[in-house]
Amino acid sequence: MRPYRALASAAVTDPIEIRVSDANPEARVYFGRGPRPGTMIAVAANLAGGFVMTAHLVRRAKGVMEWSSSTP
Repeated sequence: MRPYRALASAAVTDPIEIRVSDANPEARVYFGRGPRPGTMIAVAANLAGGFVMTAHLVRRAKGVMEWSSSTP
């Protein structure tokens, strides 16, 4: 993920969507634009600890929607 650090940072600061993690209800997954069409970057962050747990490339978002950039 090192080459995509800027994309991961952008996903957290200017996300497309934020979803509740399926694996950990204390965590949120921030989805941002990926490095190529059809991919997104997913950044899982722990809300209580205030740190990023992991980041990876995905083709679709999953988890319960908490916020979307298209929300007024």
